[in-house]
Amino acid sequence: MEKTEQDKVIAELTDKNTKLDTEAKDLKAKAAELTKTNENLGAEVKDLKAKTAVPAAEAKPAAPVAASDAMVAVQAELKAVKAEYEGLKAWKVATEEADHMHRVQDVVDLQASNGLLDAKKVQAAVESLKKLPNEALDAMKAQLEGVKGKFDSLPSGPKARLIPSLAGRFDPMQPTVGDLVGKKPGEK
Repeated sequence: MEKTEQDKVIAELTDKNTKLDTEAKDLKAKAAELTKTNENLGAEVKDLKAKTAVPAAEAKPAAPVAASDAMVAVQAELKAVKAEYEGLKAWKVATEEADHMHRVQDVVDLQASNGLLDAKKVQAAVESLKKLPNEALDAMKAQLEGVKGKFDSLPSGPKARLIPSLAGRFDPMQPTVGDLVGKKPGEK
């Protein structure tokens, strides 16, 4: 029985060997065919190079005229692109400056409405705020908006009482602001 199994294995290996030999012969034939095709293409390329070298020598006087026309067209287009670029650049700078001035004006308005800025000093405040970056102006605006409602809610007027500070002790016998304002010394 062992011989039959060995015979089967030998038969299989022989079949595989024959198939591989056949494939090798086919591949050698294809390689030879591709080599011939490559040689033919190489010869055609040499012929084409030789044919185009002669007309190129004859066409050289006409080429500078076409090249100069193309250069003029490219230069004109380049000038147009540069002009458009400069226009867009100027627009961007103006837009950024307008945005910055809008932020400065918002901060000045909030300072004035909160009573932190005298009307006489507005121009000086604008000039000093112009120098600040947008981030700083945004931070100032956020702080001033948080403070805005606080001053409005404080009592004011002749009947307003002083608000005790957390640091000092509160004296309930302290006179009101209205009692202190508007009276002449010695009056009760």
